[in-house]
Amino acid sequence: MWLNDNYYTELVKVLRGFSESRVDFDEERFEPFDGEKYNKLTKLLKDIKVSTKAQINSNVKIMTSLEDGSYTKIDETAIKDNDFKVFYEKYNLLVNHHERMAHRILRVQSTITGDGKIDSRVDTDEVRGKWFDVITNVNLTLESL
Repeated sequence: MWLNDNYYTELVKVLRGFSESRVDFDEERFEPFDGEKYNKLTKLLKDIKVSTKAQINSNVKIMTSLEDGSYTKIDETAIKDNDFKVFYEKYNLLVNHHERMAHRILRVQSTITGDGKIDSRVDTDEVRGKWFDVITNVNLTLESL
């Protein structure tokens, strides 16, 4: 085996951490090992760490945009063809859906406040889940006026 026992032990610790969703590790523990094979393997470990942390930071930004209601879309050109692609594509679909729901509600609100027509209702076509509940309650409120 070309790995010495100490390097193997450190590598197993890092890989075990990765398997437990812990991506941080002390890179200095790999510095004493020198040689082309060790350097390549250590660089790959560092690249995995950097890439994973970048994905985590991206996901935190996404969750923050959901929390604060800004719903910032991800630039389609920035979505790489990797395992996270489906997540980012689904997130953009979610943003589109929320924008449509907000537009529907604002359209009715504008009609009521601008024209004074309270017979306007929010369209519930293709509306599901909590949005359906919200829109149904808006429509029920309008009917009670």
